[in-house]
Amino acid sequence: MMPVRHVLVLATALAALGAAGCGKSSTTTSPSTTTSGPSTEYFDGTLAPAASSFYSFTVTNPGAVSVTLASMATAKVGPAASARITLGLGTPNGFGCTVSGSADVNPGLNAQLSNPSNAAGIYCVSVADPGDLSTDVLFVVRIVHT
Repeated sequence: MMPVRHVLVLATALAALGAAGCGKSSTTTSPSTTTSGPSTEYFDGTLAPAASSFYSFTVTNPGAVSVTLASMATAKVGPAASARITLGLGTPNGFGCTVSGSADVNPGLNAQLSNPSNAAGIYCVSVADPGDLSTDVLFVVRIVHT
């Protein structure tokens, strides 16, 4: 067994070491800046023959917007649909989308529409049947913006 005196000396030494670790630090840190990268949104739904649909999104920083028809099929599981649809990029107008650029596209991996210099604001993407659909299709559109 340890004598009481040794226990008191050991406890005092440990307390002194703990107090030394609580002193002020001489180093300073500066605030860090964070930069945000592009945002990705998905617009999905069902498109019927002779119909159209649109999706609005907000661009918070000026920069590029790219739009890709990522997939299109007649069922959730199954092969891709072979028909083309019209993909549009524009600005919302009431209950619709005023398209400033469009293309008839099949699903792909690369952007089919892009605008390199959009100002911050609200934009929309539209999908429409150009007359090629004979049945409803399920679609997914990928939108990448700043």
